[in-house]
Amino acid sequence: MFVISLSRLDVEIMPEIEFDGAIVFVDAGEMAAVEVERNITVPLEQKILEIAGVESVQSTTAIGNATLQIFIDEGRGEDVTKEIQSKMQ
Repeated sequence: MFVISLSRLDVEIMPEIEFDGAIVFVDAGEMAAVEVERNITVPLEQKILEIAGVESVQSTTAIGNATLQIFIDEGRGEDVTKEIQSKMQ
């Protein structure tokens, strides 16, 4: 009885969560963070935000790298991800 209650409790506490998204990592060698942001992060954000189905982009820039987390409209992940990949080339 106790084990059954516990397993049911876990399902209610941790509901299944799904969302469409993508993460882009950019390696820029030893480039200064300001340069990475100006020359890589901001232009990529602008290109990605032009894609239909992209809800938002959150980015982090540091010395030599940038990370962009892309939030995509539910159910459009596959199509939007393909378009993001084509914009990265």
